[in-house]
Amino acid sequence: MGLGMQHGHALRVTTDAHEAWLQLCQDLDQARTAIHICVYILADDAVGQRLRDRLIAALARGVLVRLDLDAVGCLGLSQSLLRPLAAAGGEIYWFEPLGPHMLWLKRWWRRNHRKIVLIDSALAWVSGRNFTEQYYALTPTAACWADVSARVTGPAVADIARELAEKRRRPAKVGPPSQAPADGEFLTVAFNRGGLRRADANRRYLQAVRQAKQSIYLANAYFLPQWALERALTHAARQGVRIYVTVPHPRISDVPLVGLASMHAVSRLLKRGIAVYAMRQTMLHAKICTVDGHWWTLGSANLDPISRQRNLEANLVGLGAAPAAILQQYQEELHKHADLWTHERYLSLPRWRRALAAMAWLLRAFL
Repeated sequence: MGLGMQHGHALRVTTDAHEAWLQLCQDLDQARTAIHICVYILADDAVGQRLRDRLIAALARGVLVRLDLDAVGCLGLSQSLLRPLAAAGGEIYWFEPLGPHMLWLKRWWRRNHRKIVLIDSALAWVSGRNFTEQYYALTPTAACWADVSARVTGPAVADIARELAEKRRRPAKVGPPSQAPADGEFLTVAFNRGGLRRADANRRYLQAVRQAKQSIYLANAYFLPQWALERALTHAARQGVRIYVTVPHPRISDVPLVGLASMHAVSRLLKRGIAVYAMRQTMLHAKICTVDGHWWTLGSANLDPISRQRNLEANLVGLGAAPAAILQQYQEELHKHADLWTHERYLSLPRWRRALAAMAWLLRAFL
C-alpha cells in the first residue's frame, strides 16, 4: 500500500466548505510567482467571480496565472467571467474543446476531471471540489455538497507540477517544498491518465481493500465499482473486516441514472452484510476512503467506469493515523444524516424500480 510514497509532507485535510474557501483564498493572495488551477467545473456565480477577481489581483502583482478548464464541464460558461481575466494576462486552456472531432465518442467521454490548485510550485490543493457555490461556502452557514479538500507541501508537489506541465507540453517549473518537515506525512499523488492501465488512483483503492484486516470506510459520489473491487469488498467482509460504504441517496443524486445504477451496485454488497449509508439531506460528492485506520485517499477519482477508463483524475494517497482519523470521523458524521440500507429494504422497493436500477447498471459504462 505504500508503493511510491515519500516522507516530508505537511498536510491539512479540510472537510468544511467555508474553511476550505478561506484557506485557499489566503494562499492565492500570498502567491508570489505562479498560480495554476486545473478544474472540471467553473461557474459564473459568486465563487467563480471572487476566484477570478483574486486571480486578476495576482496578475497585477506579477504572478503568472494559468487556468485549465474542461470544455464539457464548463459547457455554457459565460465568457463574461473569463474575458477580464484574459485581458489582464491570464492564460486559459480548454481540455478537448468542442468541435467536429467530438463526434468521436471516445474524445467526448475523456474529460479532465482533476481539481488541483498549484501555487508557486511549492504548495498544492487536491480535492473533489469544483469552483461553484455548490462546493465552496462563502459564509459559515451556506449549504454545500459534502466534499473534502487537502492542502499539501512537500515532494509530491513536484510530481503535481510535472504532471500539469506535461499536459500542456510545457517545461516543469518546480519550486522547493516549503514548510514540509523531513519526518512529515507519508504520501504520494495517484493520477488517472485516461486508460485502464493508467488508472493509478483507482488501482490504489483495489490494492488497499485487498489488504484490509480490520475496517474499510468508503464514501463515493458515483459508486459503480469494477468487478474486481466488488469481489475484494466481498472477500474482506467474509474475513470479518468491518465495511461502511456511503453513497448519495438515489433521489438526490445529481446524476439520477448513476444514482439508480449505484442502488443496484450496493444491493449486491448488502447481501454480504456490508453496511451501506445513503445520504438523504445533501449531495455527497466526496471521493474518500480509509483502510484499517491508517491508509487513506481523497481527491477527484470516482469509483465508476468513466473515471477509471477515460478521465484524467488526481488523488492523494497516504499512510498515517491522523489524516485517516479525520476522514473516518467525517464519514461517521455523515452517517448521522444518512439512511442505513439493508437487503430487506432494497427488496421492499417496487419491482419496477429495482428493474430500472438493474437496467441503469447495465449502462454504467456510459453514465
